[in-house]
Amino acid sequence: STSVESPEAGEGLRVPPEYSNLEQVFSPVKALQLPPHREWDCAITLKGDAVPPRCRVYPLFQEEDRIMAQYIKEALQQGYIRPSTSPASASVFFVKKKDGGLQPCVDYRGLNRLLVQYPSPLPLVPAALEQLRGAWWFIKLDLHNHPEATCTAQLLSARYRWPAVVRYVASCVGCARSKTPHTPPAGKLLPLPTHPQPWSHLAIDFVTGLPVSEGNMVVLVIVDRFSKMVRFLSLKDLPTAWEMAELLFHQVFQVFELPEDIVSDKGPQFTSKVWKELLGKLNITVSLTYGYHPQANGQVERANQELGFQSPLYSWNPPTSDQPAVEAWCRGSEQVWEGAHQKLLKAITTYKRKADRRRGETPLYEPGQKVGVSTVDGRVGSRGKLAARYEGPYTVMRHIDEVTFHVDLPRNIRASRAFNVLALQPVAEGPILEEASPSSAPPSPVRVGGGLAYKAASSEASTAAVGPATRQEAGGVFGEGSIM
Repeated sequence: STSVESPEAGEGLRVPPEYSNLEQVFSPVKALQLPPHREWDCAITLKGDAVPPRCRVYPLFQEEDRIMAQYIKEALQQGYIRPSTSPASASVFFVKKKDGGLQPCVDYRGLNRLLVQYPSPLPLVPAALEQLRGAWWFIKLDLHNHPEATCTAQLLSARYRWPAVVRYVASCVGCARSKTPHTPPAGKLLPLPTHPQPWSHLAIDFVTGLPVSEGNMVVLVIVDRFSKMVRFLSLKDLPTAWEMAELLFHQVFQVFELPEDIVSDKGPQFTSKVWKELLGKLNITVSLTYGYHPQANGQVERANQELGFQSPLYSWNPPTSDQPAVEAWCRGSEQVWEGAHQKLLKAITTYKRKADRRRGETPLYEPGQKVGVSTVDGRVGSRGKLAARYEGPYTVMRHIDEVTFHVDLPRNIRASRAFNVLALQPVAEGPILEEASPSSAPPSPVRVGGGLAYKAASSEASTAAVGPATRQEAGGVFGEGSIM
């Protein structure tokens, strides 16, 4: 497109002092003149059988007609256009400016399609690199020899005959532990079920680390998953399982009704035998989530955010309602409950559909399959910028639900064995994985010359892993500090 700016628009333009040497570039007088012809001017040549395009005439509004007339007048004065009787024509459209005005622009795309293209060849990469001979300093972008498994396999296959190199590189345990995944989160969203009446399914959590207020420094958050009603109970310290049951009995069960299910994390209060026994007597099921996965108990986590935002703003307890009887009647209306239930189901369906767009398919881990476990939640390995991203490989024991799996961890790790698919990474089977398997016991040491040594029965196993052209069998003893 082509546009013409009025020279009057640059009369009040002031060039900053640091650009004073470029004052002629911003000169409104220079803008009235076309640049002089030079030896590198581009020729506009039409194709041999091309017919110049001719566009239709469109009506203009009053404001557009005025701006178009001003545009033609200024372009004629500046010499950008001249009167012509050619049948060719180009359409003009208007673009809004920041100040609300209109800027006319000529559309030459139809004419450009009929021009002869003069290709200019791009320089070859070897020729460009040849110019760098003798250079001392240069910047190398990651466009060549990128440290990726595919590139590594191609480089090795060009220099060595190694039939199983791709399988060998894919089974590198060290790479799998340290590599950060760049794929969408695994597993589709699995929302909690919605029920048609309030206070039948609860979600509870603790907010700790708060400043002391009247001796209290812990808040118990109780959320009704149907009506989204929240109760905040201030406590002096984290309660025991028995104290927790008494709080729920006096603050929830007596006021509303006995729930059917309670969702909580795996705190000591909720995993104790006392808690499970008490709720079992009341026919209340317990649903536990694990740490570093707030999506599993998102409603109470959302209430925790509001508590942290609103608590500094309130210095007194506002009244909940002027007419408690009306509020109770509304909560007890079955018609309101049914309408709310249908809307909740629709909202959950919409939320799941949008969330699944940014998620990958759920991996189908089978019992006995090897996986790596993420170190983010701190249950395995150590956390840190330079620490391994995954630990393992470990064995999948069974499915718990669609997105949760039971993983066999070593006995010295006293943590939950249930992991979401987001915390698991498949491990490729291969020679390196077989060598790194913990099932292979180390050889028994022997004492030679006062030091420990290990006897190598054959080097065939090690040569099979790297696949050289010739193999050699030998027996020997390697002492401490020996290099193979």
